[in-house]
Amino acid sequence: MSAIIGVLVVAATLVIRLGQPLTPRFDLRAVAADSIAAPEGEAIVAAGAAQGALILVTRDAEGAERLHLYDAASGALIRTVRIAREP
Repeated sequence: MSAIIGVLVVAATLVIRLGQPLTPRFDLRAVAADSIAAPEGEAIVAAGAAQGALILVTRDAEGAERLHLYDAASGALIRTVRIAREP
């Protein structure tokens, strides 16, 4: 009898855990910045958010892509990384 209960507990735990997203939902109320400065001359091709950060992916006129990481509280640019595509 205890083996059956143990299997049911494990099965229920798996169902509950697999039904939840892998990452916590991002709450836009955590963004205190009124605006962010997108790079001039670059088109925004994707946007996202992580804990405490906003992320923009841009493409310039030559086709170069960059990932820009902004602080969600202040809107200040933290870092820019060029995206290199493998052939």
